Amino acid sequence: MEDKKPYTEQHDINNESNTENKDNSSNGMIIGLCIGLSAGITFGLLNDSIIMGVLLGIGICLCFGTALDFGKKGTNNKDDKERGEKMSKVKIDVNNLDKFFKKGELIPAIAYEVDTKTVLMLAYMNKESLKKTLETGYTWYYSRSRQELWNKGATSGHLQKVVSIYSDCDDDTLLLNVRQTGVACHTGSYSCFFNEMYNEEDN
Repeated sequence: MEDKKPYTEQHDINNESNTENKDNSSNGMIIGLCIGLSAGITFGLLNDSIIMGVLLGIGICLCFGTALDFGKKGTNNKDDKERGEKMSKVKIDVNNLDKFFKKGELIPAIAYEVDTKTVLMLAYMNKESLKKTLETGYTWYYSRSRQELWNKGATSGHLQKVVSIYSDCDDDTLLLNVRQTGVACHTGSYSCFFNEMYNEEDN
């Protein structure tokens, strides 16, 4: 059932989009009809030719409705293109993530800030959180203490925008290259790794 949900949502989106296109096209024709007939009747009265005026009005109606419909289709084509580009960024099947969970239900995920070149944190993901991360482009983790999914920064605003994701040679650890908004650690520290244990440069 879980695998069918994205298809159902997409199917509903497509149906809503088609309905909206029809409504906008109809609205365009109605608006065009009102404008066209008004202009046509005015033309006809001024030139003593009602028939020519009505024909002119119908022509304006068709042109206006077609133009509005064409503009709407252009917008929808742009939306479809953006949706396709977003999905093309995902290099694996989001409905087949089993190979990353052969050793258990959770996989460790290291978040690395690409601009500041800082290791931010280590958290864990289950299949659902990894799938959400791949689909949304923002990090989702699984809290072992609360035993629930959490979208990093959803409450604090300290979101992590995913730049790229790599698995290691055994597919049992993930590296998430991200752009961090604000701080990563719940203590208020930029990185969770701030407790120094050893430093060769200190004498």
